[in-house]
Amino acid sequence: MRRTLAFIFLFGVLVTSLWAMSSVRSARSINRDQILTLFLTGNELGILQPCGCSGGQLGGLDRRSAIFGGVDSSRRFIIGTGFFVEGTDEQEQYKFDTMLQAFDILEYDLINLTEQDIDIVRARGLLESISSLFNVISSQEADDINFPRSFSKRILVNEKNIVINISSLKAEEAKEQVLEIFPLSKGSDTDVLNVNIVLLNERDKTVIEEICQSGLVNCVIVPSETDEAELIKEFNNGTLVVSVGRYGKYIGKLEVRLSEGGNGLVYSFTTLAVKEELEQDKVLLELYKSYQQVVKSSGLLEKQSRFSLPEGIEYSGSESCKDCHEYAYEKWREQRHAKALESLEKVGSESDPECVVCHVVGLEYVSGYGSSEKSKVLDNVGCESCHGPGSRHIESIGEVKLAEPKSECLDCHAPEHGGNYGGNEEKYFKKIIHW
Repeated sequence: MRRTLAFIFLFGVLVTSLWAMSSVRSARSINRDQILTLFLTGNELGILQPCGCSGGQLGGLDRRSAIFGGVDSSRRFIIGTGFFVEGTDEQEQYKFDTMLQAFDILEYDLINLTEQDIDIVRARGLLESISSLFNVISSQEADDINFPRSFSKRILVNEKNIVINISSLKAEEAKEQVLEIFPLSKGSDTDVLNVNIVLLNERDKTVIEEICQSGLVNCVIVPSETDEAELIKEFNNGTLVVSVGRYGKYIGKLEVRLSEGGNGLVYSFTTLAVKEELEQDKVLLELYKSYQQVVKSSGLLEKQSRFSLPEGIEYSGSESCKDCHEYAYEKWREQRHAKALESLEKVGSESDPECVVCHVVGLEYVSGYGSSEKSKVLDNVGCESCHGPGSRHIESIGEVKLAEPKSECLDCHAPEHGGNYGGNEEKYFKKIIHW
């Protein structure tokens, strides 16, 4: 019996050792010097940082350094694919300025300007100067636009010249332009290997298939429809169709590896989550603090557009509910909603209207929150956030029912704001029981 046990033990050790040796050989066989890495970002839509008041969220420009820095800069190419902000108002312009500074710090190699991006570039008066800051491409055409639609860069990988060719194309013209930009014959120079990439301005299934089946393109990048970066399809000829995801939560990683013998290229695409645990870049953190200061000094909170409530009703503040609903009021005071504004103060966002709107009562209305100095009683997520403005209800001692607007949980606990809320609604709801 002892001999049998000893044999089993020794056999297990032998198998484990062989597996370990195999793993070492496998790891050694992957020569990182033979891989060119293209990092793909975009579709930030104005999100510079995840909502700072709730944990477990993805994203943040300051965490990208931890990902990009994992690859030697000589074998790395970083692309901003477009859709950087959502509009052209004052705050979006401040965001765009901050994003461009971040791209410069992060050493982006190329940015693509979509029609939406051109609007903000025009609003900032940067149409003439942005090309002096970055390599820029765009599929957009207008009298005041003079950006090329294509860009090429040669990178030496393990003594092989790899040329990255990237073109930004409109779907309706893409098929003809691909034939023009990426001709079938690339010459007889076997020391040069081409990586041909198309940035498409919309998801047109027919156009995508025509481009991919042409055999001229290695990767097509299309606008995102989900938060996560995606490998949407891989065609039989090896062409990949990918997207970069929304709100900067993920980064697309396109690896281009020399094939055995070094005469061809092999492509693979993975998604990298920009996790909360990643180290934050101190320079980019300071840049974000500068943005917060600009927002504060610009008085955007005071400039917030406000609507009048119907029939003269007004917000009164949670204290006004206490006389008739003392138990509910006291329970509410013990909960996190009653301290919602403090969570913004801790991260320096108490003057940012995009953040404050979910942490006070009625910011978007005339009688709602203006500032802690002007309307202290409307600080935090109070009774009227969920139940509606209460002036008539209070004056009538409850005879007049509470009125709209009433917030729903998902108005604020949306996926891009509340990291862990989705799928845990019942758990979170239990935390606010006050009846």
